[in-house]
Amino acid sequence: MTLLKPIGITTFYIASLYILAVLLKDSWVFISAESLRFLVLTLGFLVPTALFSWQQQHPMNWYNSLITFLILLLLADTTTSLPLIFVLGLVTFVFKVFIRLQGHPFFNPAAAGLATL
Repeated sequence: MTLLKPIGITTFYIASLYILAVLLKDSWVFISAESLRFLVLTLGFLVPTALFSWQQQHPMNWYNSLITFLILLLLADTTTSLPLIFVLGLVTFVFKVFIRLQGHPFFNPAAAGLATL
């Protein structure tokens, strides 16, 4: 079972924190705004990552990508404009895929993307 491996547990834990943080706001306005932020970041980071992986014909490591995505959702300012959230996703994608050393990202992609913006 992949979920019981450390990376699966970490992904589940971070996803739980994110869901709890959103639900504790108890405001439909915030939840709808957060849903848009979630969608825009998906389009800026997860979609390019998946398309690049498909284009390169190698399997995508979903756990690593989801952890990076969730870190961005948890740490990015909720008042950031949607176009800037999209750019955050693209910048993080570039750090994750293109700035590498010995096959691994040279920087933590989420931290590098957040620091850049």
